[in-house]
Amino acid sequence: MRGLGLLAWVASIAGCSDYALVGKGDDLEVPPTPEAPEEPPPVETPEVEEPPPPPPVEPPGCDEVYLPWTWRASDTFQGADDPADAAGVPFWHPSAATGWPLITLPDRSVPTGDDRAYVATFELSALPANLSLNLQSDDGLWVWVNGTYVGNWGGAWQEEGCVNENAECLVTIQVDPIDVTDLLVVGTNTLAARVSNPVANAYFEILPECALTTQSP
Repeated sequence: MRGLGLLAWVASIAGCSDYALVGKGDDLEVPPTPEAPEEPPPVETPEVEEPPPPPPVEPPGCDEVYLPWTWRASDTFQGADDPADAAGVPFWHPSAATGWPLITLPDRSVPTGDDRAYVATFELSALPANLSLNLQSDDGLWVWVNGTYVGNWGGAWQEEGCVNENAECLVTIQVDPIDVTDLLVVGTNTLAARVSNPVANAYFEILPECALTTQSP
């Protein structure tokens, strides 16, 4: 029995050897190595053209400035102090609530020895290249723009001295249009003035001008 077992073991070894030889023979079909899949062609991203930058915003030219301002005036008064509203805010401040009646310029109705205060408001959707004020008064004139004091021309309080030719005074100074461009804002603007009339006639008017060159006060 042991001899038969040995023969079976030798036969199995021989079979394995034959199988191994067949496995390494030339006639054995070896499955082909799968080819790597081709990479898809790159997707071309279309070039997006950037929109051109917006054109620069040009300030309104001189021919585009239009100020439909509305003037209001106080009652005439005496005294050197500026009039104020019920809360004590001076009339030239943009927040002052004076409630004064409308008035049409030029105003020639200030009695001798009295003063009068004036306020105008106007809207600007954009700032102009240059805006100046042509001043006309009999006698002394004080001006504020958006609460900022611009200056005094002509005489002092109850002192003779007119500004520019329309006033027709004996003592008149010539003042170039006053450049107030830097004091303006987009939106509501406030222009305030006070005139003192010590003698004879009275006159007040301010005309807007859009000058091509900057004028010095």
